[in-house]
Amino acid sequence: MKYIKIIIFDIKNGILKNKFFFCCVLIMPCIFCIDFLMKAKLHNISDYSFADFYMFIYGGMNEYIPSSQNMFRVPVLWVILFTTMFFGSLNYPYNDLFGYGKQILLRTKGRVLWWLSKCCWNVVYILLFHIIIIYIICIFVLIVRADFELDINVELLARNFLAEPMSLTSDSIRLQFLLFSSPILISVALNLLQMTISLFIKPIFSFLLMSVILISSSYLMSNSMLGNYGMIFRSNIVLKNGLNFEPGIYISLIIIVLSIIIGMFKFKKYDIINTVD
Repeated sequence: MKYIKIIIFDIKNGILKNKFFFCCVLIMPCIFCIDFLMKAKLHNISDYSFADFYMFIYGGMNEYIPSSQNMFRVPVLWVILFTTMFFGSLNYPYNDLFGYGKQILLRTKGRVLWWLSKCCWNVVYILLFHIIIIYIICIFVLIVRADFELDINVELLARNFLAEPMSLTSDSIRLQFLLFSSPILISVALNLLQMTISLFIKPIFSFLLMSVILISSSYLMSNSMLGNYGMIFRSNIVLKNGLNFEPGIYISLIIIVLSIIIGMFKFKKYDIINTVD
């Protein structure tokens, strides 16, 4: 019962009262969707669906092949999406130690409860972040009277990502699973990793480290670069010679488990008094 109360408190104060979170997660996808419509109009394409909006936001970029003629371009929308998500959850666990969280720890010595509550808060934060984005996409789909389908317009996809994707239909169960699970799963993994690293270094440095992971993943298409699993366009389901995302699922789950365990043991020995005061 005590643990449930702590989680509810964290959700209330770390999410529902987070003005930055709601401002960004409401405004950002609206801008992205408007940008998508402008690009679709520029390409004289009027046949698009929910999946095209979603792919535009979560697609990332095609493989970058370094050359003197091919200048590297950061996938701005995709990077903004993930860095905003990371930044929005950056300071709450640390700041909580200045207030109610510090009182809980000093009175109950419930360090494990405190850490596990922050992990649950983190997962809820990520899920709500993506759910709101999907909800706003649905609103735009209704406004422009597009189809609520998972069939992707290959022509529009090729023009947006400057690469030729494979034929994509909603009949592919793998595609449906990839669209919704991969970005969310890697988001949870990296966000928990960021929170755990914040126990070892200052939160802002852990955020910068996550940003480096994102940019590096954009530059190099490799199974060893975690950010690739958050870019749907780099999957072998979508792109010829793309990456197999199945290892990414296992890697994400391993990162989630290790982040929780390592963070729990680290926080047991964390110097709260000297850090907070």
